[in-house]
Amino acid sequence: MKKLSLIFTLIPLIAISQISEYELEFNSSSLDYVEMSNTSSVIASSNEFSISCWVNPQSNSAHGGIIGFRNNIDADFYLLHLQNTNNIEARFTNSLGINFDIVAINGLDFNQWQHLAFTFDGSYIRLYKNGNILDSTYATGNINNSSESFKLGALDYQGSGFYLQGKLDEIRLWNIALPENEIYNWMCLEIDQSHPHYNNLMGYWSLNEGLGLTTTDQSLNGNDGALLGQTSWQIATNCTNTSQLGCTDSMSCNYDYFANIDDGSCQYPPDWIFNSIDSAQIFTISLEIIVTTGFPPYTYLWNTLDTNQIIDNIEVGVYWCIVTDINCASDTAFFYVSNVPSSINEVIVRSNIKRIVNTLGQEKLYDKNKLLFYIYDDGKVEKIIIID
Repeated sequence: MKKLSLIFTLIPLIAISQISEYELEFNSSSLDYVEMSNTSSVIASSNEFSISCWVNPQSNSAHGGIIGFRNNIDADFYLLHLQNTNNIEARFTNSLGINFDIVAINGLDFNQWQHLAFTFDGSYIRLYKNGNILDSTYATGNINNSSESFKLGALDYQGSGFYLQGKLDEIRLWNIALPENEIYNWMCLEIDQSHPHYNNLMGYWSLNEGLGLTTTDQSLNGNDGALLGQTSWQIATNCTNTSQLGCTDSMSCNYDYFANIDDGSCQYPPDWIFNSIDSAQIFTISLEIIVTTGFPPYTYLWNTLDTNQIIDNIEVGVYWCIVTDINCASDTAFFYVSNVPSSINEVIVRSNIKRIVNTLGQEKLYDKNKLLFYIYDDGKVEKIIIID
């Protein structure tokens, strides 16, 4: 008997390239920061925003302002590294002076790059790290200040400043709450007109100049930033030009496409974890998988290379389908079609078939129009008749 086999290869479609040739380094002791004067006018009266950046923080004995607006009078929002910790504070203060805060405990990793994004959609603020949500909370209100400066590496506080010890790159300001998938998909890419919300880009500082005391706003608003203190240009090391530990196997459940050094943390799908592609229905010319456990959404991969829940125009032969849930758990269903039936028949299939025998106890792959017993690893036995 010939064995049917299928060999397939999954090739990652994401190609990561260095997004910037330079970055900025900030020293809190020399009061380094970058200021874009009156930038808040571009989002005045808005009830949505997004700010994002790449940050490589160092331990700091004082609060370290990462990016944002802050004047303690009108509506402001910012990302702050809290002193003597690796916690991140994301705060939105609305036009009524009401504060809405997220504090992500142990959210920062010292001496390595990470991507942070902070959004407000009119109902919730959300904090993301490397494209994945860290936390969210209810928030409401508007941004109405029109003369506040946007700062990198420092935030004002009662006439003084909180200064960052670390590095920044790729700063972005939007007047819309970006969805999670866009944050994730674009955090290692430079922004151009192909971005789905390019028209909502209110400020974009790639920090790619490499020299001088000005960084150019690449959005249409032209709010260039002034480098103050001893803020210095450095060759970029974020995204892929740095050593990033993580799982580098794209076939794993926890593949990290930022990682370029495998740290042995890869996790793989457990075999037969569903124990439950409970049934499939054979229609006149179709096969359909019905899944009742696991966690949707599911993906389907047939030996015909179809990726839908239903395949049509079936012929006599052997079919199987690998079903994977959102947690990377997978199971395989097998179907033996001896003849395309003229009526609807239901065939029950389960994982871990140990033996198939007839009424005499003889092993059979299938036997048309006769009773078969399907014996499973868990001790269950099912009676099945394949109708020709």
